[in-house]
Formats: sequence, structure tokens, C-alpha cells
Amino acid sequence: MLAFSTESAKQFGLIAILAVVAMGVLSAIIVRKIVGKIISLVITVALAATLWGQRSAINDCVDKLKQSATDAVTTTQLKDPTCSFFGTDIKVPIEKLQPGSGS
Repeated sequence: MLAFSTESAKQFGLIAILAVVAMGVLSAIIVRKIVGKIISLVITVALAATLWGQRSAINDCVDKLKQSATDAVTTTQLKDPTCSFFGTDIKVPIEKLQPGSGS
């Protein structure tokens, strides 16, 4: 068994305290970077999901306008068909609603 003198115990205690503080600072830096990356990833995924949802909503809106429009309605009676994108009305060209046109 190792025998410690009071001086060697004090030195060992000081070294242990410094090691624990150093590990704490290092782990705080690492955790902060990891948490920052996780938060950044969550924000990016949420923004991508929101944009994807808005894109799908535009496609669904145009498809519904196509289904409800006939040739006569599209060419003469349907004025300024719009779809919403982030709360802003977007005008859908009448040419996009005519049969045979692509979305």
C-alpha cells in the first residue's frame, strides 16, 4: 500500500483538482459545440420541412384549380387564380390550368 505524507496528499489533491477543472472546461467546450450543432441541425430540418410543406401546398392548390376548371372557365371566367405561399398570394398563370399543361 502507498503511504502518503501530508505534503504529497496536498500535491495530489491539487493536481486532481486541476485535472477535474481542466476536464470540466474541456467538456463544456465540447458540449457547447455539440449542442450548437444539434440546435443548428434542428433549425435546418424544421426550415426544410416547412419549405417542403409549402411546396406541397402549392402543388395541391394548382391540382385543385386544374380539377375545378374547365376550358371555358379557364379561358374566360377564372380571373387571377391564386395559391398561398407563406401567407402571400401567388398568381397561377391560366396556361398552367389548361388541360395538358404541366405543373
